[in-house]
Amino acid sequence: MFNKETNSTVIICRSVEETHDLTAQILEKLHGKKIIGLTGTLGAGKTEFVRGAAKVIGAEEDVSSPSYTLQNIYKSKQHPINTIYHWDLYRISGGVDINELSEGKHDAKSVTFIEWAEKFPEIEGILDIKISIEIIDDNTRQFTITRI
Repeated sequence: MFNKETNSTVIICRSVEETHDLTAQILEKLHGKKIIGLTGTLGAGKTEFVRGAAKVIGAEEDVSSPSYTLQNIYKSKQHPINTIYHWDLYRISGGVDINELSEGKHDAKSVTFIEWAEKFPEIEGILDIKISIEIIDDNTRQFTITRI
């Protein structure tokens, strides 16, 4: 799946359903304790990607961008990954607390998604995977998935 030279792969999704399917495939390969950085312009589909993850684990909470709250947490009682930490750094200026962002790294049953991870280069050191999302057209997105 991953190019050996770049340690990345590119996948095109032509609908929200395909994006959710991609999220399910990625979560299936994870065993918790992972931090995933999501990058892309406004409206690229970062929150939609997390919505797909919450759907996969059976979270009951509605998924929304935590632009104003900074973090949302989605819980499940029925999936091996039982907690999703969802961060949005869009409105942050100045520094970020790496320890706070990586709290999920210590929980074997959690995955952390960080939107706008590119705003803070120091975050790359805690990421396991970086997913860059590019808008192709109204429905189509290109996902570049890189293992760090």
